[in-house]
Amino acid sequence: MAKLSARNQIELGRIDYIFETLAFFDNGNVLKNTGFGWKKAGKVKQGLTPLEAYNKSVEMVKDFEKNHPFFANYKKLLIKYGHSKRFLLHTMIKDEGADSDALYTESQDSLFSHARFNLSQGEAQELCQAYNLYMIENKQHKKSKNI
Repeated sequence: MAKLSARNQIELGRIDYIFETLAFFDNGNVLKNTGFGWKKAGKVKQGLTPLEAYNKSVEMVKDFEKNHPFFANYKKLLIKYGHSKRFLLHTMIKDEGADSDALYTESQDSLFSHARFNLSQGEAQELCQAYNLYMIENKQHKKSKNI
């Protein structure tokens, strides 16, 4: 398991993706956390400084989210309510068919304590609406690429 606070490295910044967080360091290391602790994801490609790689990644994420606003909103809500276990929350939403009542119930009494999110009914509804809009947006982008 990698440590964020390891000696001889300074964190340049973090980028939150839908299921993971990447942390960039001045020595070129890139760590990722998918909810099970930090692990080394790799190093910055040769020819790029660590700061350039981080800034390039930030810009790519911003551009993508600008063109996919419903995705960006869904991701923001997953991070807000799911924290580091957002992949589990997303799986619950998918498995429940974006049914907010089922998601609310599942979030309250999951058999696995690590997957208990204690969402309110309003939060569950907000997440399911955001997921449905993201799915519609995703289908529209796929259709426009196939034309």
